[in-house]
Amino acid sequence: MQALGKRRYTAVNKLLTQSHMMEHNFKSPYYLTRKKIFEMGGSIKESHNKNYCLAVGVFPVFKDENGKITKDESKAKTKTRAVRYWYIYNIEQTEGLDLSRWPTPKMERVKHDPIVEIEAILKRYLDWSGVKVERGKPSFWPSKDLIKVLGLDDYKKVFNYYLTYFHEVGHSTGTESRLNRKGITKGYKFGSKEYGYEELVAELTAAMCMTAVGFDPKDMDNSAAYIKGWLKVLESNPDWIIKASYEAEKAFAMICPDHVDAPYTPKDKEETKKPKAKKKTAKKKTAKKTAKKKTSTADLDKALADLQKQMEDLLKIKEEITANH
Repeated sequence: MQALGKRRYTAVNKLLTQSHMMEHNFKSPYYLTRKKIFEMGGSIKESHNKNYCLAVGVFPVFKDENGKITKDESKAKTKTRAVRYWYIYNIEQTEGLDLSRWPTPKMERVKHDPIVEIEAILKRYLDWSGVKVERGKPSFWPSKDLIKVLGLDDYKKVFNYYLTYFHEVGHSTGTESRLNRKGITKGYKFGSKEYGYEELVAELTAAMCMTAVGFDPKDMDNSAAYIKGWLKVLESNPDWIIKASYEAEKAFAMICPDHVDAPYTPKDKEETKKPKAKKKTAKKKTAKKTAKKKTSTADLDKALADLQKQMEDLLKIKEEITANH
């Protein structure tokens, strides 16, 4: 997938355009912005005006000594990064353009057989959770508790289908009635840091699920590319990978309970409330806070130990990406 020109879409944009093509059954891999369409003398078909695809980019933001954004890097006192997005359209959604320069490649539909073990895992989770599934552009709708996913034969590789499916299932574990993750319950805006964090959790969850059912981490080219798309955001949030891995581990235990030592067990919603504790002296409060801090550190150490293998796999992927770019 690429823009009209020599530049190809990579990482998250590659996945977004692939999903968009499959959702609307487009054959052409070429995309361009609304502005570019008009500059080239074309227009967007009325029936496709709202059927756009999103493209994501991470850009540097420079601020001067007064905290105001400046384009002059030499005057910058601080440097951060911002995630931005814009709308793009497949050339098949346009009219009035000379498309002979960009011939549509021949694409063959591949017939795949479902993998019995994975289908059983997904069925168990869906039956237990009550999450609904419909065919459509891969996504999770918290308000409807609904997963949308394309068909198995819409993908060239079986691996990519199940990786995408597990990604959306990973999102569904974050609802208030399940793991109550803010990335799902708060409805953060697409492109925000909070949105990016939830995407990282879902992709790590998918990677863990795929590894558990026997896929080699080296096959996770799409997953690696997706995570690579957020690496620049992670540079300014280095603790995200640890926190996201810990959240992904809990989601993985919920989806694949037979593949962990301590499977997820739903809490009783009518659990008896604990009586309120009596007020303690300032000295005791301080002691309690200290104890809580130590416990939190111990939990983090345990989480890091449990996730060591997953982290090693992810680092190998990252090394392969770096070597190829």
